[in-house]
Amino acid sequence: MKPPGHRLCDAFLIARSVVDQVAGRQVPPPWEMPLSAVLEHTKRVLPELQIDLQRRDFAADQVASALFRYPQRALILYAGSLNICWRRFALCKELAHLLIDDKGGRHFSTDGEAIISELITQIPHLEPESEMSSEMVTVLIAMEILLPWRQRRALLETSRLHSDAHLALRCRVPEKFIHHLLHTDYLPFSQSLNERLDGEAQSSFDGMRDGNAVLYGRALLGES
Repeated sequence: MKPPGHRLCDAFLIARSVVDQVAGRQVPPPWEMPLSAVLEHTKRVLPELQIDLQRRDFAADQVASALFRYPQRALILYAGSLNICWRRFALCKELAHLLIDDKGGRHFSTDGEAIISELITQIPHLEPESEMSSEMVTVLIAMEILLPWRQRRALLETSRLHSDAHLALRCRVPEKFIHHLLHTDYLPFSQSLNERLDGEAQSSFDGMRDGNAVLYGRALLGES
């Protein structure tokens, strides 16, 4: 049986809701999106779960991160050999799994660069209502949280003055993020979708309190 998919537009909406809760509506958000605040937001959204992060000494080229979800606990493991930028991505991706998947299970992440490249290749050929696998959606959510659209708009103004490596270090994201999000077909695609959502988001956000990111996304889409 084919596993249930997640809509592309839902991924953007969930990421935007997390960014709005973590950074407020500051324009642009902080250079470095605070991962600790993303973790605390996830804990507020899922108060029934005890979420633990643990460093392990396995090689990052074998397992970069893993998530084990139980009825009342979620354990996220990450490779100690990851640099700070890839570690932030790996942890944010596993937190995204908690936000979109409401059932127990296990997730393992290996080659971050390969899966990001695969996602970027697919995106321009998809529609907002297109369904994607849980793994691809969490990659997208992590990218949109760690380097959100409002931040990218600001980066576009300075990208000609600084190298991708400089911007990546400043934002604490993998250099691959900067390349794909600013210099590929992902840029106009995400720009079009985010600008379409900007007007819809304001009225919904103003009436929302901290809550489940999925419910926030459904509210923006006019769903019950």
